[in-house]
Amino acid sequence: MQENIGRKAMLISLLSKGGFNPEASEKIYKIEMQVTKHFEYSGIVPEYFELQDIEMDNKSKKVYWISKTTESTCPFCGEKSTEHANEYYYKDIQDIPVNGIAVYHSCRVNKFKCLNVGCKHKIFTERTHEFCIEDARKTERFKKYCVLQATQANCHAAEQMLKLEGAYVSNDTISRYTKAVAAKVLDENLKK
Repeated sequence: MQENIGRKAMLISLLSKGGFNPEASEKIYKIEMQVTKHFEYSGIVPEYFELQDIEMDNKSKKVYWISKTTESTCPFCGEKSTEHANEYYYKDIQDIPVNGIAVYHSCRVNKFKCLNVGCKHKIFTERTHEFCIEDARKTERFKKYCVLQATQANCHAAEQMLKLEGAYVSNDTISRYTKAVAAKVLDENLKK
């Protein structure tokens, strides 16, 4: 079995062997992360996430992100806050598999202090709705991909196909996603 290989460790090691000093290696690495984010994750991961590292083995790819937000809205009272709580929430989110391996985004999101004295929640975690909903462990695009696979066959066949692609998802989960989409379409049609 192949060990996890971190891109940062590998690149800095190769740069050191090539004669670059540690400071220059670190600068080059940061530039490489910005380029990777632009070409591989634009439109997928919110702009306020900064790419930190990527690790891979023969079963999975883990992409590490840190949120760089400076303000967030309290989901409980709607008050905007710019005061970080100096706490973080870590969340692993599965994405569409690539080259037969599962892909996970490991995200560190900020916690903020609610500035509304009337709000009973003094600290809240920033939301990443455009990437994944609260408490979700799959990206929104992965959910859509699961539904697409299920509509082409059925949930059991979609589960088998997705597992062959490297994803970890059950037919029950795919069925839940499909029902949620169907309910939304039905609701929109009833409103018309």
